[in-house]
Amino acid sequence: MLWLYWQPALAQEVDCGQDEFSETAVQTLKGLYDADYYDTMTILYELDALLTQALEDCLENIPDYRGIPSSRTEDGAYVLGDPDAPITIIQFADVLCDHCRDYKSVIDQFIEEFVMTGEARFEYRFLPTQDDSLFAFQLLQCTDVLRPGAFWYAYDRLYDLVDTDTITSDVLLQFTREFALDTAVLSACLPTAEQSFVDQELADDLEVQGAPTVFVRYGYGPIQPIVIDSFVYNSPPIEILRLIIESRGDNS
Repeated sequence: MLWLYWQPALAQEVDCGQDEFSETAVQTLKGLYDADYYDTMTILYELDALLTQALEDCLENIPDYRGIPSSRTEDGAYVLGDPDAPITIIQFADVLCDHCRDYKSVIDQFIEEFVMTGEARFEYRFLPTQDDSLFAFQLLQCTDVLRPGAFWYAYDRLYDLVDTDTITSDVLLQFTREFALDTAVLSACLPTAEQSFVDQELADDLEVQGAPTVFVRYGYGPIQPIVIDSFVYNSPPIEILRLIIESRGDNS
């Protein structure tokens, strides 16, 4: 396992192929031993090189939110991106929703193309679809409370870990271990995590029917559905999101 320090307040343990790395390390050390070339400095040098390469390989597959502004709206929603970006894409979603997990690849691409470049912001809102949905979002919110600045890493990691419509004990154990969360402290936090209720109230006001549902806001204007040629896109593909950014509201 490798510990990656994304920022001072957060140490996240990421599994980057521990078994493969261990096998490589064993074979390297065996080769040094067989060659009667096993002084301490040589072994440390070889292991350092292996660890460095493993870390580089790992980082290639893990989103890096350092340098991307993150904030919360006046009513508490989580926002990623430049506060002065002219367009905000707003998603109502649930990590326990199959369609939401499938759609995350589109959101990831949108973040890479437009949020990281400062052209747009991404606002995440919660919409329950399963019995454990409330717990899942409270888990994300409390992770951010207990590990300040960790929300987007927790968001990514929970989407990676979950593959059913519930939070299994294995997923919960893995998640709390990776974010070094004390279960007693976490349990005390959960009842205080109420952002989900704010998001649900907004979803009701917007008459959201299911997840994922995506909206757009131009500047500080009202939240609007994404409409192109009279067709409403609840889960727009990346091509439509690109069109929205390029049009700057001309098609709204």
